[in-house]
Amino acid sequence: MNDAILRRVRPEQFREVILLVVTVGLLLFFASQIPNYFDPRSVNRLTTGLAITLVVAVGQVLVVLTRNIDLSVSSTVGLTAYVVGTLLTRSQDMPPLVAIVLAMAIGLALGSINGLIVAYGGVPAIIATLGTLALYRVVLVEFSGAKTVTTADLPDWLNDVPSATVLSAGGYDLRLMVAIALLVALLGQLTLRYLPFGRRLYAIGSNPEAARTAGLPVQRTVFTAFAICGALSGLAALGATATVVNAVVRPLGRRRRPDVSERQESRYVRLPSSRSFPSGHSAGAFAFATGVAHVMPRTGVALRGLAALVAYSRVHTGVHYPVDAMAGALLGTAIAQLTSHALARREAR
Repeated sequence: MNDAILRRVRPEQFREVILLVVTVGLLLFFASQIPNYFDPRSVNRLTTGLAITLVVAVGQVLVVLTRNIDLSVSSTVGLTAYVVGTLLTRSQDMPPLVAIVLAMAIGLALGSINGLIVAYGGVPAIIATLGTLALYRVVLVEFSGAKTVTTADLPDWLNDVPSATVLSAGGYDLRLMVAIALLVALLGQLTLRYLPFGRRLYAIGSNPEAARTAGLPVQRTVFTAFAICGALSGLAALGATATVVNAVVRPLGRRRRPDVSERQESRYVRLPSSRSFPSGHSAGAFAFATGVAHVMPRTGVALRGLAALVAYSRVHTGVHYPVDAMAGALLGTAIAQLTSHALARREAR
């Protein structure tokens, strides 16, 4: 009987069962350590908070299946949330459907930039999206102008979204955000299992060269995966606008600007009081610029100029010492150079 069961169960189903067992084990462990872990109030809050992550994760799965990764989703969510939140504060009568379409359109545009660079530019995804992560965040800092969007300024319908309930039983609520996230996950699963696009993702991730030889549109499929990931990040950003927009923007936009200081000697840089590490934003921006320039040399000057602006913004906002920004630039350039040379040697074999 055991042999018959083993023949009926596919290997990937064993992995899914193991994952389910691990998940249940973790839930039981936390329940034994945290009082009232399965209390309705705790469960409702936990599931509502994870709904945003689930929507982003669905888009990330599409990208990962193609042997790529999108590191810029957090910046995409933050930038989209602030832009849409600002527009909603100025247009209180904006219909919900228009806000949803606008958020997804902004995310789609940001995701498409990643897709163009990776799919058609040939830049490794980890370098490209690390660079756009820094660039999108700098755009957010500059666009926000040290201002925040508070929930008090948002329309009532958006403030009510986190607490809106679709179903309720025994104190456990199925919130609207959770229902939308589960619907997105279901549509993603059906796409991967039954649609040609989903099967192409598996084929490309399994063997890109074989998929290209078989005539599959590899570049277009990878580009579409990044674009969908960006659109879903935009959808998640709309939910984040009502709940965590202040937490996303405050650490970036409310730092005191050197040009508003009363003392002239502190006009340019307000240095941190604690020890400062090399700038990660500077490293990511220069790695992005160097990696793209290897594939598209004509863009090298412009992209390195943008990377320099990213490094300067970290100093201008008083986050890093100038030496740390320069160290980050050298580190990012070195990493991109080594990665590009390694990929070139690999392709030459």
